Amino acid sequence: MIRDWLVRLGVTRRADADDTDVGGQASVPSLPAVAGPNSVLNPFALRLLGALPAADTQVVSPHCLAMALAMLARGAAGATYAQLRDSLGIPDSPEALQRYVAMLRGVASSGPRRDCVVESAAALWADRSTPLLESFVDDVRQWFGADVASVDFTDKNATAEQVNGWCGRVTRNRVTRIVGPDTMPRPPALLMTTAIYFKGGWTSPFEEGATITAPFHAPSGDVPVRLMYQTIATQYAETDDVQMVALPYFGRWQMTIILPRASSSLGTVVQRLRHPHELERLSRAMSKREVRLSLPRVSIDSGAMSLLPALTKIGIEAAFGLDTADFSRLTPLAPTWAIEVLHRATLDVDEAGTIATAATAIEMPCGSSLRHRTPRPVVMRVDRPYLMLVQAAYDGMILFAATVTQPPAAS
Repeated sequence: MIRDWLVRLGVTRRADADDTDVGGQASVPSLPAVAGPNSVLNPFALRLLGALPAADTQVVSPHCLAMALAMLARGAAGATYAQLRDSLGIPDSPEALQRYVAMLRGVASSGPRRDCVVESAAALWADRSTPLLESFVDDVRQWFGADVASVDFTDKNATAEQVNGWCGRVTRNRVTRIVGPDTMPRPPALLMTTAIYFKGGWTSPFEEGATITAPFHAPSGDVPVRLMYQTIATQYAETDDVQMVALPYFGRWQMTIILPRASSSLGTVVQRLRHPHELERLSRAMSKREVRLSLPRVSIDSGAMSLLPALTKIGIEAAFGLDTADFSRLTPLAPTWAIEVLHRATLDVDEAGTIATAATAIEMPCGSSLRHRTPRPVVMRVDRPYLMLVQAAYDGMILFAATVTQPPAAS
């Protein structure tokens, strides 16, 4: 049953997908390079990206965040559940949430594949004084494969150390702090966390000897960056507004670079991609071309940031209100609500490939617990602000999304 649902969503691998290795130029899959019509995560991913502050270099993992919000949805009821369901794009049917989680977990179900690794995990941290409904705990363990831990929220330092240590293990020490003692809710309370690790090697690596220092045209003015270069035969498209190229990794993933024309802007392109089927329309225009590509080395760490404002913009409100949240399918304690959604992501792109990681933490006071704090040869030269998506090559699912307005200065 789950497989049939995934087939309808377009998540399962097509039999003609080409995962074979090649030397020299990259071997591109026969599938469209960007999102197909059935990629369930992409509408959420692109609306989230459009709701983030404009003109910042930033990176998020829609996959990591969606997994955390799906866990939150499992404990929600009424309007609280409906808003979470609609924002995530989950169908309105009894088994839809479980199938959605199965789709998200399926990203890493096949394990490491040559030079490509995708690993994700989830955990639930409940204060010892917080009763949880047995059905909720059972589903969190079975659906999400989550660790469920009983902790002491009165010892904020120890609890934060446990949570951060878990994130560090999943992300291979790239995200080692997502919460701090000052961000922990007072007991009775609970914390939901998810994390993801991605490592992809290019099928056609950049030669380090071809990397040069060159200007990147940032909004604040030109800055010198390390600009990689190669000629690659791959999927490419261009319109009056953008150039777009796909860089395959080994396995079933690719990076899609979307470069606005000098006459356009990154903000305009990001907002346009929020429109239904826009990314699909661009993907259908892609064809195999020889591309002389210049691309900056990138190293981004978003730091722990609150996603409450962005999530509110895309329609999730009831879950964050003391008087509106309904988590009666999670705990008998009321009121229970989410006071914070913290997210931290990293993205490193170099000549060999990409390493990207992320962690999400949802903080929830329960019952009489008080609010602890206020929430807080074509030529494509990528030398101005641009968008990066780490995607599934077989259906375009967006694993990581980043906007780059100013790469690190060349040293």
